[in-house]
Amino acid sequence: MINYNEEQQEFIEEHGQQGLDVLKLCDYDIDHATDCMEFINNAEWNVDGYELLVKHKGDLVAAQDEADKIAFLEEYPDWGQALLDNHHGKLEYAQEQAAKFEGSYDSMAEFAQQHVEERGIEIPSLLQDHIDWESLGRDLAHDFTVIDGGNCVYLFRD
Repeated sequence: MINYNEEQQEFIEEHGQQGLDVLKLCDYDIDHATDCMEFINNAEWNVDGYELLVKHKGDLVAAQDEADKIAFLEEYPDWGQALLDNHHGKLEYAQEQAAKFEGSYDSMAEFAQQHVEERGIEIPSLLQDHIDWESLGRDLAHDFTVIDGGNCVYLFRD
């Protein structure tokens, strides 16, 4: 049987069985266990913080990182994972890029046509059928990060 110091005993009394489990997970380090309980009780995420801590063997930084990524993916379900993949899983870079979201388009051709229309550029009807909108869209996209969404493309300003 383990003899708990006074702080550990108070922690267990306050948090019950989960507190004891967290204390064990944190190698009985009361400061770390307190931080972990704060993480578990954080209502900011729609995840089970305790499960994340167990999964990451008490590594609070890894659990926090995963919780933040889950929240990011919930916020951006259509393109969040593709953006994370584009930035090699680095959440801070994906978040910066997400703030620069310009829109989704069925194709690069649609992007080019809308880009031209928004700028008030009038193309004579005689020429409209001769424009390679897909190619123009790719050319215009040099100032963007383009994520292929399968049935559409997502553009983010660089």
